[in-house]
Amino acid sequence: MSSLFCSPMGCLFSRPDIETPTRRFKVKKLIATGGFSEVHLAEDMDRGEKFAMKKIKLVEEREMAKVKWEIDMHLKFGSHANVVPLICDARPEELEFCLFFPFYSNGSVAALQEKNRSTNSYIAQSEVLSWMEGISSALSMIHSQSFAHRDIKPHNILLTSDRKPMLTDFGSSVLMPIHIGDARESQLRRDEAAEMSSMPYRAPELFTCEIDSDVTVAVDIWSLACLFYSFCYFISPFDSVYEKGNSIALAVQSPNMIQYPTEAPYDDEVVDLIKGMFSVEVTTRPSIDSVLQKINTLVN
Repeated sequence: MSSLFCSPMGCLFSRPDIETPTRRFKVKKLIATGGFSEVHLAEDMDRGEKFAMKKIKLVEEREMAKVKWEIDMHLKFGSHANVVPLICDARPEELEFCLFFPFYSNGSVAALQEKNRSTNSYIAQSEVLSWMEGISSALSMIHSQSFAHRDIKPHNILLTSDRKPMLTDFGSSVLMPIHIGDARESQLRRDEAAEMSSMPYRAPELFTCEIDSDVTVAVDIWSLACLFYSFCYFISPFDSVYEKGNSIALAVQSPNMIQYPTEAPYDDEVVDLIKGMFSVEVTTRPSIDSVLQKINTLVN
């Protein structure tokens, strides 16, 4: 059905593509695709506001719990200044969900890194620390409630118009700790990590899930170290391992082998902080509040 009367604020008699009890949306274009979802640019027909619409198509009904979990987690943590808030959601079909988030025209940190890597353009240290401060603050709130995000990576960090970092995608989040009681549980958690945690940012303990061990929020600290490194040097220290087809599971056991390009414009204190976060031993890995405190010291 074509629009009859349109204005910058919307089209009065146009048929919406997606409706909720309080909003009507037109889907404009596809922005990105993932393994389990698509992201579209959508517009509120009455207010003219742009949104990112995450469309999730389920294969079977038992997958519904995962989507509802993601919705609940965004609602739980979305009040933080560095977490992408969920505006609303819709269910246009039995096995389809549409989640609406603010649209950030600057896109993801991953997209910026790809552009900067091609021109060898480093992010200023002050901005790197500002990004780390924001994401660490968000994780501090999440960890304080015994949850882990489990998929900290540049693709899940969006940038506002003034380049403030926003953490998104809580479908991988989980309540911690998780006890690995037997071989079956170990295999289950390794399979889960393979699905939920991107390999170049995955903590060492998620590759092994040793019997009679506990998986904790410390998995996010390792991922955050990889993210911190990528803010400085464009990629995770384990991306090149992945690209060469070598074993990341082995590479993460030797973080002392990570190279830190000396031509990059970062102080030794910044490099030392990254190195200190790459602890294979979970018990010596710093807490998020310790990391945040050190970042605040560097900022100030």
